[in-house]
Amino acid sequence: MLKVKQLGRRLVSVIGAAAISLSLLSGINLTKPAEVKAATVSDLSANQITTNMGLGWNLGNSLESTGRGSSSNITAFETYWGNPVVTESLIKAVKAKGFSTIRIPVSWYEHVSYDNGNYTIDSKWLARVKQVVDYAYNNDMYVIINVHHENWINRSDFASSYSSMSAELKAIWKQIATYFSEYDQRLIFEGMTSISALLAAKEQMINDRPILEILFDKEKKQKKAPN
Repeated sequence: MLKVKQLGRRLVSVIGAAAISLSLLSGINLTKPAEVKAATVSDLSANQITTNMGLGWNLGNSLESTGRGSSSNITAFETYWGNPVVTESLIKAVKAKGFSTIRIPVSWYEHVSYDNGNYTIDSKWLARVKQVVDYAYNNDMYVIINVHHENWINRSDFASSYSSMSAELKAIWKQIATYFSEYDQRLIFEGMTSISALLAAKEQMINDRPILEILFDKEKKQKKAPN
């Protein structure tokens, strides 16, 4: 019964979000954003890029969906939370309403295989993420992708599990960065978000900074420590 109720709430949330998104896209007409060209972006500072990003739109509940389990059916993952398959026409419609930045939350863990200490992202999932990124990137928009809803970080021994969590996070980002290495600053990486840690058998939301300090800063401190 609990699962049925949870599914019902999820469906209501998805339907509501879809209705709001459609009403927004059909009912507003924002100022047309400035075209974002690679030649100009490469000469901008981080602060200038932030200003130039303008108004952003979040493509939620699509590439971030989880819970389906292992499957080679990429479309089944993308539509599992109730949204239709993302199309270039959708992104063009968003841009036409005045948005110049698209944020694409992406969950990776159900598309990562582990073998003998190596974490490998499914090439089909990477290709689909790239395709959606290109819908916006090739339409001269800024694009943000991230690591979202990663189940492997939800653990009761979070604070003492630096080695295993850091290794997986670094492996995931190294593959993402390599895969998109030919893209310029219009593609932006957001380290991690929507993080839950199971502490004292109680789920708590923890902001990104302490998480990233555990995953990254500890190693920096170790390197700087005197012999």
